[in-house]
Amino acid sequence: MTITRPLGTDAFGITYTHTWDSSLKKNIIHESMDAQAIVDENAELQKTDGMNAARDRKLIARIPMVLVHKWLLEDGVFLPRLSNKERRAYLRRKVRDPDFRKVLASGGAGVSGRTYFSRPAQRPKLILPGAV
Repeated sequence: MTITRPLGTDAFGITYTHTWDSSLKKNIIHESMDAQAIVDENAELQKTDGMNAARDRKLIARIPMVLVHKWLLEDGVFLPRLSNKERRAYLRRKVRDPDFRKVLASGGAGVSGRTYFSRPAQRPKLILPGAV
């Protein structure tokens, strides 16, 4: 017998449910997130290459928090504990992976390291969800 109940949704939009599986005698916590809105917005931003209306800032990627949590579990990487240089290198490696191309807002420019800007203010910024 399996009993499932909702636990709630956090500030990042991750929904948690609790399941009791009596045959396994285990409590299971499920995490889910509807990231379709983020994927759709990234697809729209790819049409403008991630540039904002003023063309002075470029968004490289928007990464759903459920994906960040997946990376934490798989790789053991806790992003806030990394230095800026380590975080950039890790995220650059992850978003280059073909499985995660939908998190890119700029179609990949700036991720490959081949995009050059003349002024420091024009360097691409990586913005994570929740850090608006």
